[in-house]
Amino acid sequence: MSSQLDTPLRIAQVLGITLSSFWAGATVSISTFLIPHLISAPSSQAVTSWARMFNLGKFMAPPISLAAATSFGYIAYSLPTSTPNRDKVFWRYVTAAVFSGAVPFYTATFMQSTNGALLREAAKVAGEGGGKAVGTIGEAGVSELLRKWSVLNNLRGSLLIVSACIGAWTALV
Repeated sequence: MSSQLDTPLRIAQVLGITLSSFWAGATVSISTFLIPHLISAPSSQAVTSWARMFNLGKFMAPPISLAAATSFGYIAYSLPTSTPNRDKVFWRYVTAAVFSGAVPFYTATFMQSTNGALLREAAKVAGEGGGKAVGTIGEAGVSELLRKWSVLNNLRGSLLIVSACIGAWTALV
């Protein structure tokens, strides 16, 4: 299949697969490496560190996942009519686009309450001058929220993993 594509479609393949793979790795790495470290830290430090990470990620994640989705969508839309098994290839790229593009919507739908609770806690800690302040939910509450966020974040990362795998499989088949 890939030998039949012109340069813009090949570039879109590389972008879609690379962006969704990159952001899947970054997303899952946060849950795998950062969150366990934050859970073992004092709650005030954990929520303020999480909030800094969140505020960086909220500006990067949507454009990256939507750029991957756009790349896969562009391929689906622009497939030459002479592409063997064009309908199958078209729907595979559409599926890859949907999985990648679903990330911001998944975040808004399933993670907003957890994100909000952690951000409120971080704001309370910052308002109390940081230090050993715990906010209002305590050490156990912060740890529980971070664990919940980690599970939700891993599920979000799996959307990107599926997108990357479908895109790569379709490019290779």
